[in-house]
Amino acid sequence: MLDKTITNALLALRAQIIRENLDGLEHVNALLIQRGIDPAAQHVRRKIPVDSCKQREVKMIVLEALRGGAKRPAEIGAHFIACKPEVAPDRAMLRVYRAIYKMRDGGAVVKDGGAWRLAQ
Repeated sequence: MLDKTITNALLALRAQIIRENLDGLEHVNALLIQRGIDPAAQHVRRKIPVDSCKQREVKMIVLEALRGGAKRPAEIGAHFIACKPEVAPDRAMLRVYRAIYKMRDGGAVVKDGGAWRLAQ
């Protein structure tokens, strides 16, 4: 096994231990120090959460929001967040915008000023 591969495996294990608050961090840090790597200098990125809804669900929620009349994107986003509170708000708005523009391309919704409404 290559040194680089072993080092990367140790760094990945260290990141997993930190993210999931598991035991054994001091042992992994000791192995990294033996390999000449300063563990404190290694940045551990937060794990990006997986969205818990499918594209079709987003589309259905957006359509449900627009059935009540034309709405601005923030209002549609608020409805989406109310329906799916487990999705982070910043990611929710990205999902809403993506669904709106795909539905616009398909002719299901149209932009009316600053608001979106169902196509006639």
